[in-house]
Amino acid sequence: MTNAERRSREYLTEAEVEKRMAPAEKQGRHGYRDASMILIAYRHALRVSELVSLRWEQVDLAQGLVHVNRVKNGTPATHPLRGPELRALRRLQRDYSQSPYVFTGERKGPMPNCEPSFWRINDADNQTIRPGAGGRVGYGNLLMTLLND
Repeated sequence: MTNAERRSREYLTEAEVEKRMAPAEKQGRHGYRDASMILIAYRHALRVSELVSLRWEQVDLAQGLVHVNRVKNGTPATHPLRGPELRALRRLQRDYSQSPYVFTGERKGPMPNCEPSFWRINDADNQTIRPGAGGRVGYGNLLMTLLND
């Protein structure tokens, strides 16, 4: 079965991403961090490895910019940060200031370069959030959303 047969589109809408962020923020002691990871990954089309390796030296909160080092032969770029991202990053900097990494794990170092737990978060009704007519939401859906904006 092809992806087109499973679902009508290959990306999430902004509302679907926000619906995914809400339960992430409520789960565990790092909920705000996890919701912020979803927001930053969505808005900047970051791969998991790009997201977990993001360092504070790449973020300029005063000018509202983030420098993204792409993997897999991608081109590095500087992206503008909007209001919700700036607020999230400022709060993360206050809460996790002891690490050079924006998103830190339990030991104050970089998060493991693996699939973060927030990709498996369900909505408030304990239903997996799905794009369009069905199909499991994955990281590629977040990436495709940005490409289709």
